[in-house]
Amino acid sequence: MDATELIIYDLIKWTVGPVFSRLLRVHAEGAENIPEEGGAIIVGNHRQPVLDPMIVMWNTERPITWGGYRVTFNIPFFRTFAKLFGVVPVDIHGGKQAGQAIDTLVDIAKDGEIVGLFPEGDRAVIQLNRASRIFTFHTGFARIALRARVPVIPLAIVVHEEINLPNIPPFITRRFWDHPILNETGHPVTLYNRVMLRIGKPIDLGEFYDMEVNRAMLGQISGKIRRVVCKLYEGEDLDRFMTGEKPFDIANDRV
Repeated sequence: MDATELIIYDLIKWTVGPVFSRLLRVHAEGAENIPEEGGAIIVGNHRQPVLDPMIVMWNTERPITWGGYRVTFNIPFFRTFAKLFGVVPVDIHGGKQAGQAIDTLVDIAKDGEIVGLFPEGDRAVIQLNRASRIFTFHTGFARIALRARVPVIPLAIVVHEEINLPNIPPFITRRFWDHPILNETGHPVTLYNRVMLRIGKPIDLGEFYDMEVNRAMLGQISGKIRRVVCKLYEGEDLDRFMTGEKPFDIANDRV
């Protein structure tokens, strides 16, 4: 983040953050797992494009540079919001622009900053009716962590109550986002009430650093970290994945 983005980030965090944390009744566990210095990649589940990053931001001491789905930059409100916070637009479908975004996020992590990503992409946000499922993770976050040689910090946002608002109608959504589901049903909107944020222990990928990066490796890493996020979401094996009382070796241990 540059100086202006950092000032805006801190201003929103310390003024708006406490108010919304109280309104949403947010309780956080594991904030001490965020290292005091050094780069890292934060990844977690995702259902609300504004509230999810804000909840994490309000409950972590260090600033986070988020990668956001490029399509949302077509929406005036989100574009302004994202630019204020230094969000990096990411094309989750690959291609030249996706590669440029990964390069940018690698450089940020190498510089000792924390990068935040929601590897489910847009699927969980669009298909809110599948509330109990955490979708398969895209592998871009694993590629960034390996190239930057930084750990991955898993987290889970557990919403105990949701308020479903009327969908944004298709004639509005198609102006900004040409998606077959949205063109049929419109964009679902939900608000949170009673939220638990669980932040896990950093996961060291050091055993993979000197290996050839291929699709199988990225799939193994992203699959295991997704299962760790599922464990945090369900409140299972917290002695392995949140408190660190039991060791976890991502290269050799099962989740």
